[in-house]
Amino acid sequence: MFEQIIGNDQIKASLTHAIKSQTLPQSMLFVGLEGIGKSLFAEEVAKSLPGGADLHVYRPEGKIGMHSIASMREFSESVYMAPFQGAWKVFIIHDAERMLSYSANALLKTFEEPATDSIIILLSSNSAALLPTILSRCRTVRFQNLKTEEIAAFLEKQRDQKPEQAHYLANIAQGSLGRAIRILEQGGEKTREMVLAIMSQGKMASWKQLSQVAQQISAKVEESKNLLEEQVKTELYQAPQENLTALQKENIQKEVDGFLAMRQFDEACALFEMIYGWYRDLELLKVNGNRTWLMHRDYEEALEQALQRGVALPLGHVQKIIEDVRLSLERSTSLTVCLETLFLRLQLL
Repeated sequence: MFEQIIGNDQIKASLTHAIKSQTLPQSMLFVGLEGIGKSLFAEEVAKSLPGGADLHVYRPEGKIGMHSIASMREFSESVYMAPFQGAWKVFIIHDAERMLSYSANALLKTFEEPATDSIIILLSSNSAALLPTILSRCRTVRFQNLKTEEIAAFLEKQRDQKPEQAHYLANIAQGSLGRAIRILEQGGEKTREMVLAIMSQGKMASWKQLSQVAQQISAKVEESKNLLEEQVKTELYQAPQENLTALQKENIQKEVDGFLAMRQFDEACALFEMIYGWYRDLELLKVNGNRTWLMHRDYEEALEQALQRGVALPLGHVQKIIEDVRLSLERSTSLTVCLETLFLRLQLL
């Protein structure tokens, strides 16, 4: 049970005991960084329940990446129906913070009093965005970021990466195996190189240059999104399309759009973390800290040169700017505009 999943051994032991002793909570919230295996744990819970379980998975839909009212209504109705094949029903809701407030409030009784043969597992990388009433009705399980050594070992064994490359990817992934794999598969390293080359240059000469830089980075993220869309559609459309009804095709497209919207949001947030990491590294060098803690260790020389030019900024101000920009992105502001705002405000510090 859980043997094939890396990291979070205490949670493995706790869930294993709860399943064997039949004390598993019926409503749970798995909280932790995107890409650390929360969904893998949830799926393993479903596989491990005695008698087997029907698995129901819900993801955000549409271009804004929200759970639709219709899908949440279907979820609340299915909770109280009899299992189709197994002895249990397990409901996994990805990115639970993307539920509309109306839907979340309507589901309070579902979370508080699910059917006796139902297990509900919410997944979230931002539990603070969930309604307090939802949080109070779920047993929270907090996942820790994966260790660099765990990610590197996985990449070496499962992805045939050389030790040096595996440790390099694990370091910049900052605790997320999913992020490390995306960097490896979708050219995310090229985006990182572009961003850090820009950060190494220091302040930009003009608004025109700033705007061009924002557009270039956005185009790189969009390119990664398009590549992922092709991969996702290839997997979803393995069955002959002529066998699908128009409604089925529409539902698949909604699911694809929602998945891509959330993935693009995650990639944008990773960019913001990367930029924050640059200034954090500058502060670490400034106070002569332990260099093994540098996020961008492969850019150590560029960081030292930047520090000599006096471009270190107060971390509290940098963090506030990034939080504001992330909120704008959540409110559907384009990534290009968000990056323009970010770079401009950093220029003015």
